[in-house]
Amino acid sequence: MFVVRVFVAPDRAVETIEALRNIPSLHNLVHLPGAEVEHGDDLITAAIADSAANDVVDRLRALRIQRQGAVALIRQDRTEVMPLEQDDVGYWDRSADAVVVEEIVDEAREHARLSLTYLLYMASAGVVAGVGVGLDAPVLIVGAMAISPDLLPLSAICVGLVARARRTVLVGLGTLLAGLAIAAVSAGVIVMLADVLDVLALHLRTNVLTAFVTEPSAATVIVALAAGVAAMLSIERMASAAIGVAISVTTIPAAAAIGVAAGQADWSRMTDAALVLGSNVVAIAVSGSLTLWLQIRRGHPLDVPTMHRSLATSSDRAQRSTRPPTRQ
Repeated sequence: MFVVRVFVAPDRAVETIEALRNIPSLHNLVHLPGAEVEHGDDLITAAIADSAANDVVDRLRALRIQRQGAVALIRQDRTEVMPLEQDDVGYWDRSADAVVVEEIVDEAREHARLSLTYLLYMASAGVVAGVGVGLDAPVLIVGAMAISPDLLPLSAICVGLVARARRTVLVGLGTLLAGLAIAAVSAGVIVMLADVLDVLALHLRTNVLTAFVTEPSAATVIVALAAGVAAMLSIERMASAAIGVAISVTTIPAAAAIGVAAGQADWSRMTDAALVLGSNVVAIAVSGSLTLWLQIRRGHPLDVPTMHRSLATSSDRAQRSTRPPTRQ
């Protein structure tokens, strides 16, 4: 459920109300004249279901309300106090499959950019995964997966591919590669320090439980394809905090293995780990993009060009979702 909030000049209030009126699944339309203190604008709000969000955004964008912060979609939880009629209860919930384009675009814009916090998370994940791979300890691999936020730029790449927004793809790819490189370097540094201080015996060639990170195979690609589907669904349903841990099994262990192998000058293992990582990233991007494309084509075919226009617009445009960014 969303709340749409619009601030408009008093002479445009009627136009805005008419644009929102009679939209299916939009209710509780409220008009508060002069509610905004600084500019004296009118406030118009309404509650909308996910399935109507794209239509609402399209109509509001057509009004060309230019003031920053004047239009916002706010996701909120809702508990119905009045019981539903028996006829309203069914076995299939079509509204649960609704893809809110503006929300997905906002997520992509937020997650494509590089930040120091992201790099620190990736470095920490690389250290934990490097020790886990070197000691053949799956529990440490799981811990590294929980730390890693690499799902976020991966999802931005998928959205950019579907929307044909080259800049979003390139920025997201750069962020992802920078993070994976930091993870690999961190793992390599840990290996070299361990050798110098003689505190850990890290070896890749004796691994049994974590050997999958240095053995390219069809099985790893199949896992990555499934992970890409789950990744896109998790971004759409705000479940990335949980799903992201599973997605990272295809990226962080292999990135750490690259660093561990490089630290031990085991170039053949490093090459194998790089092949595993590269094939997994490609598989996730392909299956994630295909998942989003199929959902949009099924629900609202016109949303693909809408996504392209949204990503091409500057990040300080007025019609921006206020959904808080998620962190894996």
